[in-house]
Amino acid sequence: MPLQRKRSPAFLLALLLALSLLALPAQAASITVDGYTFQDGMGQKADVKGAKAAILHTVQNRSPFVDLTRYGLGSDQLEAVFDQVFFENPSLFYLENGFSYQLRQSRGNPGVVVVGKVEPSYYKELSEGDRETYEAAVSRALAVLRPGMTDFDKALALHDWLAAHCAYDDSLTRYSPYHALVTGSAVCQGYLLAYSDLLGRAGVENAPAISESQNHGWNTVKLDGVWYHVDVTWDHADGLPSGWVLHTNFLRSDSGIRATGDYHQDWKAQALCADSRYEDSFLPYLRTPVLYPPEGGAYFLLDGRLYLSADLSSLHYKAVSHAGGGTTVHPTAGTIFSPENASLAYFDGNIYYTDAYSIYRYELTSGQTYRYATYQGGKGFLYGLSLTGEGTEARLIAEVRPYPSGKVLETLRIPPLLSADSVHLQVCPARNFTDVNRRQWYHEAVDYVLEQGLMNGVSGTRFDPGGQTTRAMAVTMLYRMAGSPKAGPARFNDVVSGSWYADAVNWAVEAGVVTGITTETFRPEDPVTRQQLAAILYRYARAAGKGSETLADLSAFRDAGQIDGYARTPLAWAAGAGLITGRDGSLLAPRDNATRAETAAILMRLNAAAA
Repeated sequence: MPLQRKRSPAFLLALLLALSLLALPAQAASITVDGYTFQDGMGQKADVKGAKAAILHTVQNRSPFVDLTRYGLGSDQLEAVFDQVFFENPSLFYLENGFSYQLRQSRGNPGVVVVGKVEPSYYKELSEGDRETYEAAVSRALAVLRPGMTDFDKALALHDWLAAHCAYDDSLTRYSPYHALVTGSAVCQGYLLAYSDLLGRAGVENAPAISESQNHGWNTVKLDGVWYHVDVTWDHADGLPSGWVLHTNFLRSDSGIRATGDYHQDWKAQALCADSRYEDSFLPYLRTPVLYPPEGGAYFLLDGRLYLSADLSSLHYKAVSHAGGGTTVHPTAGTIFSPENASLAYFDGNIYYTDAYSIYRYELTSGQTYRYATYQGGKGFLYGLSLTGEGTEARLIAEVRPYPSGKVLETLRIPPLLSADSVHLQVCPARNFTDVNRRQWYHEAVDYVLEQGLMNGVSGTRFDPGGQTTRAMAVTMLYRMAGSPKAGPARFNDVVSGSWYADAVNWAVEAGVVTGITTETFRPEDPVTRQQLAAILYRYARAAGKGSETLADLSAFRDAGQIDGYARTPLAWAAGAGLITGRDGSLLAPRDNATRAETAAILMRLNAAAA
């Protein structure tokens, strides 16, 4: 966890000796050269504020050096002042945490040396010319913030964004916040400075915590007057599924951060951190980001369930979706998927999350949850859900792994299915219909008829499952089931040539599936009752050789006496074939209009019976 600490002192004897340079230890209290002893300026009256302003002005202009002789700083004071400039101004991304300097003999006191010329160190590959790129990256990170957020929310949202978007730099060469935010890879110093810059711009007070013995640094944040530790570096889920974010090191007390590992020892920080309320809560157990959608609230996934909080800082929340499976054992590999390993993402105005094999969509507008897609590849479990691309190119990415830290076996892009690796991901056909309740009995049937092309929605966003099935709809569904054969000329005055149902009506009449109301009218918009639909299906099945010949005993239904004579055999056939099961198990409701959901279910059962 390296920190960058470059200090190169030199001693200039301008008055007593010929010009000579000598390397000095940074902590020297007294200095002896050729028999002459001098006192370091540390402890003398010094203009620390003026020196700090001079250093800041120098690095803001990326000047090569500044002369601090007149400020009377000792070497230890210089180090403290430079650290303040460095850590208080993280947006100076091109500044290294290093400098070289010269000690000069004080003009007013020959026995004292003070800091003279100081040369800050700058990244050779970065300059103020990279400012636009850096600010664009900062803006992308700050876009996760929403109006009305508390400092807690801001700290959490920015923590999660940075942990998700910046990987640890194993080459140990990237120290700048530019590396963290733009390049997407940095060591602890890059994480520290990037998080500090984002927090500062969001108005959240923060300060560094530095451990010289562990060569590691992280942040402390002040929330409602109380300080906490936050180490984003160790909350990046290195080697774990895409989109995962850990919270083990978020809002910790002194004792709490010390307990997380040896890398959190012997630090120096601005204030004590004594509050342990958050480390004792569910927060450290979260493995995915907390989402703050524009629609409001904070959503998080815990043990496979989706929760909503209006004020997460109070640790109050409620479950909004219980969909999703429990512990799952892979049938061949024997590996185990646990609910705490589910993944979460926000996309296209909805929240998506996973269990072992399925992706669920929670609709923020309706509060409904349904199974959006199912992985059927059999190679492993769904681990990881993340967003890639922007605008119209944005896609959700799901990973298939044998276990969380295992090798990625497949990468699935959804929706649409663009990748050859995605063939096993079945997308819910009814996903665009806002009136289809994915938890209702008819969902599977609606998916089926849509996928088979037997039915369409009444609009791009409505299926109208409770709507009436018309005569035109009924014959069109069967016409499509028959393969859309060539049809003869129009027979009825009220069937407009070229209309979406014209060929279906003409075919159905020719095939003996239906007849007109009169010889000249068909009444395509009239609703079909359940007994009429049974009669139409019965004729179609006999002509196509589909379905069972078993007839049910209609006396088992309490309303059998309401069945018209022409429909008794068709209804007995439909009930015997399992196409119509009866409402509430004991009512055929023969004269009630058949809903589109009921028709979809009957068509699915008819095809299954004929298979």
